[in-house]
Amino acid sequence: MKAETEFDHKGYRIRICQDSSPQSPECWGDDQQFLVYDHRDFYVHRAGFSPQEVYVAWKQGRKFKGYHAFPVYAYIHSGVSLSLGKSEYPFTDPWDVSFKGFALIRQAKGQKMAEGLIESWNAYLSGNVYGYQVVDAMGEEMDSCWGFYGNEQGFGSSGVVEEAMALIDAYLDNPETGADQGRKKLTL
Repeated sequence: MKAETEFDHKGYRIRICQDSSPQSPECWGDDQQFLVYDHRDFYVHRAGFSPQEVYVAWKQGRKFKGYHAFPVYAYIHSGVSLSLGKSEYPFTDPWDVSFKGFALIRQAKGQKMAEGLIESWNAYLSGNVYGYQVVDAMGEEMDSCWGFYGNEQGFGSSGVVEEAMALIDAYLDNPETGADQGRKKLTL
């Protein structure tokens, strides 16, 4: 796996890599916020939540099964990108944009949650999901973790770097147990 970047932290090597098999936000099973979409080229289904039924409730200004519905637009052209609005390009494109889905949010003031959900989906759809590998001075992998969702600028906003550094710091603070109770003491 090719590293996006590598650097040293307190005697350990940290490799940041693109996650080659990220988990779809739909797999998280979050009942507080989720997406439903129904297009021939992009669809996300949830049992009991038909986008058409959600649309009827939304048009009437009411909740659907206790959820606030936020309309989702998809720009589908050699990939998929999602938006809660249709005010900026490419979502103003009359040919490649569809409105066939909703972000469903349980909380009353869910606009920020809906925006975060769309950001996670866009990271997943565009391949901006990362992981780290921590390697000791002998070249042995000490630990790794995957599933950090970034944005179009890359891994910087995902927290992956901070998490890898915190793992090393926790290990150095207590080398007998480190961040993982079963890990053997490493020698630098």
